[in-house]
Amino acid sequence: MFVINKMELELTDGLLEKIAYYMNDRGLAYRTKIEYLNALKLIKKKYKILNQKNSKLILGKRTQNRNKATLSLINDYCLDNEIDFNIRFTKGRIKRRRFPEIFTKEEIKIIIDSTPKPYNLMIRIIYSCGAGLRISEVIMLTYGNFSWGTWLKRNEEEPESKIDGILKIKQGKGGKDRLVNVPYSLMKDLYDFAKEQEILDEMQYPSSNMRIFKFGYLDYENFIKKTSGFSKDKKKAEYIRTCYDWFKYNIVKKYCAKAIGRKIKIHSLRHSRATHLYEEGVPLEKIQKLLGHENIQTTLIYAQISEKETLRSMKGIKEI
Repeated sequence: MFVINKMELELTDGLLEKIAYYMNDRGLAYRTKIEYLNALKLIKKKYKILNQKNSKLILGKRTQNRNKATLSLINDYCLDNEIDFNIRFTKGRIKRRRFPEIFTKEEIKIIIDSTPKPYNLMIRIIYSCGAGLRISEVIMLTYGNFSWGTWLKRNEEEPESKIDGILKIKQGKGGKDRLVNVPYSLMKDLYDFAKEQEILDEMQYPSSNMRIFKFGYLDYENFIKKTSGFSKDKKKAEYIRTCYDWFKYNIVKKYCAKAIGRKIKIHSLRHSRATHLYEEGVPLEKIQKLLGHENIQTTLIYAQISEKETLRSMKGIKEI
């Protein structure tokens, strides 16, 4: 038993192992689990016993935010496993949240136009699919994530309608799948790119297991061979990190940032898309679902940063 008394919890290797399994059950991402476990190991090494006094010392460190999240994880674990232990957090100074950078639609067009093929398609997928995708989700995309059969059949039957496609995001953040729409023009350009690569099967669908984008010399199959000793989760995390670094330095900095004359965080494309949808009247609940947010509070940030919504809400209020 890990509880010495109701006010103290013994930090043992057995407890850390149980918390690791607990994180697996909650579907946390590999890198998130590693961050938590590293923090837990450092805390265990220094304190051995967790109590209110040691918790205050832990939260006084420069890594306060990470440590607070780790202690909250311990609280959740104890609660879910009916362990009579809980850390009380005292109210501290609330850190002011910085609003994410939002690009205008004109800036996004400049970014897309400046990006060489096929990575201009990657930028368009990040911005245009659903309410915006995470770069990690796009790096892992294969042609099989798109519903080609339905899209080709419906547009063959109704060629004037130009019907959007559907993309299935598999194992997004939190280990959840979700469906998002893909604009017709983007679906067509992705299909044409697959034809250029000569990867259509006998049914004229793009090869389902083919990855859409390669990053420098690295493709997924070669990466898998080089990392044969890694676990499946670690392979995926390392592949995403390596590809993101290549994309950041060889595409984003080299082309996109120069085109608009300032630094770019690629995740800002997702923030921009969600904000633009909100300004166009799409309900926050719909945006939340498309983004894959578990909590509506996370999505509410786009209501706060919308300049158009701010002006609209103040319309008609006269100056004194």
